[in-house]
Amino acid sequence: MNLKKKLLPPLLLLIITLLFYPFWLIQFVLIMYVVVIFLSYLYSRVAKNSIAILREQKAIRIEAYEPITLLTIISNTGRLPIPWLSYTDTSGNLFFNHFPKQLFSLRPNEQIKISNSLKGYRRGVYTAGPVSVSGRDPMGMFPWEKQFPETQIDIIIYPEILSFHRPPRKGITGGPSTVHDKVHEDHNQYRGLRDYLPGDPLRTINWKASARFAKLQTMEYSNTLSAPACILLDLTAVDYPKRHRNGWIERAITAAATIAAAYCSTGQPVGFYSNGQSAARTEPLSPEFPSPAKNSIMLQPVSGYEQADNILSALAAISYIDKPEKLLPFFFRYHSISGKRIRLFHIGPPLSDEDRNFLLFLRHRGFEIEYFPATDRLINVDQLQNAGIQVFPIIESGPDMIQPEFSSGGLLRSTL
Repeated sequence: MNLKKKLLPPLLLLIITLLFYPFWLIQFVLIMYVVVIFLSYLYSRVAKNSIAILREQKAIRIEAYEPITLLTIISNTGRLPIPWLSYTDTSGNLFFNHFPKQLFSLRPNEQIKISNSLKGYRRGVYTAGPVSVSGRDPMGMFPWEKQFPETQIDIIIYPEILSFHRPPRKGITGGPSTVHDKVHEDHNQYRGLRDYLPGDPLRTINWKASARFAKLQTMEYSNTLSAPACILLDLTAVDYPKRHRNGWIERAITAAATIAAAYCSTGQPVGFYSNGQSAARTEPLSPEFPSPAKNSIMLQPVSGYEQADNILSALAAISYIDKPEKLLPFFFRYHSISGKRIRLFHIGPPLSDEDRNFLLFLRHRGFEIEYFPATDRLINVDQLQNAGIQVFPIIESGPDMIQPEFSSGGLLRSTL
């Protein structure tokens, strides 16, 4: 909107006519032309400053292959109508279902809502926006364009969540475990009533309910037994099969996301360790734990949906590096193994001798371990299974995560 370039020529002509050629008709036309230019300029300035844009979402977190919907509210906060308003949205590496550009007009104090759909097929951290709006005055003399940086939002696409079913070997592998010893019950977490059974403590009898039902009623409480777990994801790329290496790495990441989603849904504490790197937020959730090593990810076991989001967000942006740190020594160094026997889900390529010895050492220290190899090689798992480590080979593709024929836990040698 260059006012000087448009206003200077008619002003010069007006001055010349006033001094040398006093023809009132020419002077009137020039004066009106100058007034129209000036008013058009003011109209464009007011219209540009009257536009307000609001994104309804601050950030979007979805699973892979799910549709993404961006909702944008555009408002005219001024008292002048705004014709010929053009709206454009950008999306980085995502794809809009329809071209994100629209032409419309706004009446005074009017607002409209624009909905755009995007598609994201791969896990990752993307951005949508910023939104740009352009317009002009009714005469079309002063076009303008305005960008709204605050409308840029992050879109985190989680890895695909697969079907995950395998029989537990000892009790319940996730979720609140059934406890028969009443000393473990939490009397602050009331669960329900049941009929009195011989041997129930008198302090658990609900006398009011017993009078109402005309028979003794015993109160039950939630147990307090915790079954924390850690997911160990090994992203040492050179150890994965050369054939379809990237596919196997992605499959291992998908397996980690599947286990994280399944275990977090039970309400149990879940942690995550990996020797990959991620741009997502992966700071320790408690100051008592040390900071993670460079180019590694460490999330101590915590329960809740926030922890699930932390793990899935880290997996959305995770990638392997050329010279990663060995995963099991990294876990051994940052996680105290004394008095903290937890369940371990180890996901990665075929184990080296050093890694196998580490797993056997942790198993001897009381850890419950499940190993998920992502490979098409022939592997021998006799030593692992003899030590009580369950092995579930990962399928290279498909909606299921592990081989159905091996879900019984009786695998001795995998020919994947």
